[in-house]
Amino acid sequence: MRAAMAEDEMNMYWVDNTDMPDINWEGIKEDQNFYFDGKGNIVFVFDKYEIAPGYMGAQEFMVERSVFENLMKNKQFLACAFSSGILKNYVDIGVEMAEGGDIPVTQNSRFNISSFMLHVLAMWLMLCDHTWATLFPAEEWLTCIGRIAYPIFAFMIVEGYTHTHDLRRYMLRILLWACLSEIPFNIMYGGSVFYPYHQNVLWTFLESLLLIILLEKCRTHLKKVLAMALSAGIIVLGFIFGYATMVDYYGIGVLTVLTFYFFRGRTWKVRLIQFICLYILNVKILGGYYYIVHIFGHDIEFAQQGFAMISLIPIWLYKGRQGFHNKIFQWACYAFYPIHIIILIFLQHWLCQ
Repeated sequence: MRAAMAEDEMNMYWVDNTDMPDINWEGIKEDQNFYFDGKGNIVFVFDKYEIAPGYMGAQEFMVERSVFENLMKNKQFLACAFSSGILKNYVDIGVEMAEGGDIPVTQNSRFNISSFMLHVLAMWLMLCDHTWATLFPAEEWLTCIGRIAYPIFAFMIVEGYTHTHDLRRYMLRILLWACLSEIPFNIMYGGSVFYPYHQNVLWTFLESLLLIILLEKCRTHLKKVLAMALSAGIIVLGFIFGYATMVDYYGIGVLTVLTFYFFRGRTWKVRLIQFICLYILNVKILGGYYYIVHIFGHDIEFAQQGFAMISLIPIWLYKGRQGFHNKIFQWACYAFYPIHIIILIFLQHWLCQ
């Protein structure tokens, strides 16, 4: 990092910052993202804002294989690495290196979900929910599994924000499709072209991203205590604004996105906090329709919105792998939202004739 800053004055990393020492990078974390490239080098991946200002984007630093190759052939080191969890997802790699072989690029001993799979899963779940709302209102199981979709989308919005190389274009794409989706959403939800009492979910995501930008500015430009106080105020205002603008999921939708923004990582503590936050937001606050379940002679109430908690399973199985991706799929994900609503509206109209 120091070498990069010395080479180009436009490069800036949070090291040796005497004015704001609290933001200085403190070293590799236990759950640091990394991968092995085709030559067997380790590439450490840092999220946007993790080690540098936002304009620097996500950062990657390579450590050549020659630096650590001898360690990877040391069976005592490998035993410690696997037991501590450092290489828990790279068992095959460790075996290959211990035997002096080449590193397989993407071998992984445990199943994990890619970004592509999360997108497809979330879109299918959303389709189920909207199918219930338009065509089969008696089939409640459709909306029950549909509850799982929103937290996955909220999580992926934060992932998109973290990894995008052009935040402005990212937000403009969401704004474009929010506008294109509004009339179809209004017809589906309110039965008319103009329905100002509920806005589509892309507006929820756009408001959430604007809040994240404000929160990042507080974190990077203000002293810690002042930044925390101002951030708390921004969160409260964002929650209120979500209800005032009547975006989908209202202020709770905004807080769901912020939950995944504030609590990122794969440690058990982060996952526990995510679980608690989603439980409070979905079960305690949103609640909604309750089912009575009879277990061992006792009646237990289960909130329909509580099915959203299941979303944490695929989210936790995601390890940062992108999977299949190209421009066509990217635009297809955006277009799916208004197009599937339009198709459902036509089917509903046809069935009612």
